[in-house]
Amino acid sequence: MSAFFPHLFAPLHLRHLELKNRVVCLPHGTAFGEDNLPTPRNVAYYRDRARGGAGLIITEATPVHPTGVNHPRKFAIYDQRAMPMLRQLTDAVHQEGVPVVAQLFHIGRAHSAFHQRRELWAPSAIPAPGVLEVPHEMDADDIAELIAAFAQSAVHASRAGYDGVEVHAANGTLLQQFLSPWSNRREDAYGGSPESRQRLVLEVVDAVRRAVGQQAVVGIRICGDELIPDGYDDAQMKAFARALEQTAQLDYVSVTAGVRGMYVGDATVPYGAVVYLAEMIKKTLGLPVITAMRIRSPRLAEDILAAGRADLVGLARALIADPEWPNKARAGRADEIRYCTGALQECRRAHPKVGRIACAVNAAVSEEETLGIGTFTPAAQPKRVVVVGGGPAGLEAARVAALRGHQVTLLERADELGGQLRVMTRIPALAEFGELTAFLTHQLQKLGVDVHLRSEATPEAVLALRPDAVIVATGSCPALPELPGTGPETALTAHAALEGTVPGPHVVVVDAFGGWETCGTAEVLARRGLRVSVVSPLRWIGVDIPFESLGALYERLAERAVVLRPMAAVEALVGRTLRCRDTYSGSPILFEEVSALVFTSTSRAQDALYKALKGQVATVLRAGDAVAPRKVGDAIREGHHAGRAA
Repeated sequence: MSAFFPHLFAPLHLRHLELKNRVVCLPHGTAFGEDNLPTPRNVAYYRDRARGGAGLIITEATPVHPTGVNHPRKFAIYDQRAMPMLRQLTDAVHQEGVPVVAQLFHIGRAHSAFHQRRELWAPSAIPAPGVLEVPHEMDADDIAELIAAFAQSAVHASRAGYDGVEVHAANGTLLQQFLSPWSNRREDAYGGSPESRQRLVLEVVDAVRRAVGQQAVVGIRICGDELIPDGYDDAQMKAFARALEQTAQLDYVSVTAGVRGMYVGDATVPYGAVVYLAEMIKKTLGLPVITAMRIRSPRLAEDILAAGRADLVGLARALIADPEWPNKARAGRADEIRYCTGALQECRRAHPKVGRIACAVNAAVSEEETLGIGTFTPAAQPKRVVVVGGGPAGLEAARVAALRGHQVTLLERADELGGQLRVMTRIPALAEFGELTAFLTHQLQKLGVDVHLRSEATPEAVLALRPDAVIVATGSCPALPELPGTGPETALTAHAALEGTVPGPHVVVVDAFGGWETCGTAEVLARRGLRVSVVSPLRWIGVDIPFESLGALYERLAERAVVLRPMAAVEALVGRTLRCRDTYSGSPILFEEVSALVFTSTSRAQDALYKALKGQVATVLRAGDAVAPRKVGDAIREGHHAGRAA
């Protein structure tokens, strides 16, 4: 038990298991699999979360049946070929003294049939929102096959060394689709009344328990509230929870909220947003309850447990960002935790280049075998390393180089660290990126990095420091496009708009890449009381924003009457009229009484220093936007690699 967070680090018994603390690594997709099989990446990933100190690990949702495969890189536990690598995974976690549970699921109608080339299964032949494929309404034979598939997959989990299984009946999966009056319109024994809609889940739980016997842990994940019109509410879920407890087959209940696209909250969602639902379930039954969603800090986790609102605290993104979150909290080093920023930039979608998750703040994600816990080795010969630029790439490069034992000097021309993050944190959904700057700054102080602010790093100034290696992380500079009719008084970059005053009353934000820079800037300007329109040549506004954030963003923009006009190309500003043209039909689109244009267009890499130093220092590296303007995650990854390579 920790003196700093005694409730969080109190042990807990689950059947034959003793958990060393109340921190649960929740299931979350990694997309590390290949051909429905786990890979060494899966093994290394979960080993790091075990090494980091979690008390229990529940691995990602794994399909129990071929019709339930919703991602080409998800490993499927129904496939016998997965057994050898799953055994390696469970052995690796057990070697760290941590029990591990497999989450079993079927996605049902909530995906495309493209991946498995089979029909979608659902309780009723109603398409899921956003999927628009009519599913197959399961008959009695299908239901029996599904129950048997859950049971057989539970057997596979036991044979692979798992300590138990969790039945996934939440977040829009097939079992929740049966529970919900929104998606279940059946009139047989599996539909109609709440009791009939519960039947399939109860039969699955019973079959799974019989399959694994009395020694294995069996848990279930449920939504305390679907949070949608025509869905089930908390009252129906309390009745369902009582029915689950009466089976006497379960060891814990994990509580979340919402259907697909709603159950992961970004930085605009309050911390601990759905703890009230776990508290409701805990008051309803006597089983241990796991709570989740936006529980970032050990202090919040401790307060939840101390108040008796839940028995365990589930973390997903927090442990993606920093797998050592539990160990640091236990040792009283919570100020050293690298917190998730809630931006959902890379953890909620497969990385576009490699098809697996990554993390905007943790370069080691998906590369645990080479970058994970315990992979740092001291430099064979300490060097004098100069890092130029105090944005995310430069800060991470300096941190990593110092960890390896180098003598590091960082030069930043501004009067504070953070680079472009200092501007982007003005956007509500990106506000928590400020904590990334704070974390990295604190690490540099601890490691003794010599930081010089207001220092212009000319080639002569850098060479005067006699460096053995230089890492150039000088970032990029936003650029304004050449648009007829605009000038300095009417055209601004998004950065200038966020930092300064924008003339009103009508501002048009001109999009280029469909991300937060556009939509977040529009939201900030609308909050200032300006009339705002957004114009984009792309198919919809916010095309590069994770879908979990998009719905709430649209609501906030609509509340402030922000006009969204996709598929429109900007042509010229004529007086106070912005002339655009539909990108498909060519028909004209006009915005009247325009007082200013805010452009979120391409930036230019500031790489002159890198070019000037090439050949004058033994090792010259560059990272982040100085290579090419991209996202924070790219800057962190490249800064990390540069710090290791210096």
